Amino acid sequence: MRQPTDFDFVFALPDGGSHDAYALSDAVIAAGFEDAVIGTGRTGLLAVSIESEGGSASRPKQVSAQRILEVLPNGTKQLS
Repeated sequence: MRQPTDFDFVFALPDGGSHDAYALSDAVIAAGFEDAVIGTGRTGLLAVSIESEGGSASRPKQVSAQRILEVLPNGTKQLS
């Protein structure tokens, strides 16, 4: 059995609008990350911590980041 790997992401949300913390959280959950820990305490940033059971750490991390980016507002950038 593989050990779960924790991934932490920080996303920069686009300027020019207020971002509803609940809507952002709902979007991440809807992308399949029901157990994600989501932080919205800093204006313009979204932090997401998830657990994955993939093989190599880099591939699941890339796939997870892409899945999250797809549900966030257009113009969102991954910082880490």
